[in-house]
Amino acid sequence: MTQKEFKMNNMFLGKILAFLGILPFLLSLALKLTGTSFYGITPQWLFLSYAVVIASFISGIHWGIFLTQTCSRNLFIESNITTLIAWFALLINHKWSLILTLLCFIYLLFIDHALFNSENIPQWYWELRKKITAIVIFIHILFIIILYTGSVYH
Repeated sequence: MTQKEFKMNNMFLGKILAFLGILPFLLSLALKLTGTSFYGITPQWLFLSYAVVIASFISGIHWGIFLTQTCSRNLFIESNITTLIAWFALLINHKWSLILTLLCFIYLLFIDHALFNSENIPQWYWELRKKITAIVIFIHILFIIILYTGSVYH
């Protein structure tokens, strides 16, 4: 396999995994809409815990970028702060928790935008992050609306 084929395969796999990564958010939302739980775990806890895992995962990607490339931002500090805020949201497990994780995803996208502008991430990855984050933000907002009003139509 050539280097170009290897990169193309990784890009394809990255896109597939990123879109599959939306499924737990959608499952949690569907459970909330139907008023059911998942083996006794509430939809809010499923959603929140998965949001924290994904925010931490993206922060880990930022660590990797900082370790291997020259960056104008201190991603060690920024990614740690973001991960700790997400973890705090999990610890308090409150209605405000989802707002905190929503803000984490927005902030992580801002970091990715800066990384793209400084040529630390490729265009395909930046385009993917914009799409996936927009979907995750939309699902967060829907979940928050349902949580606070009890309905998506309220």
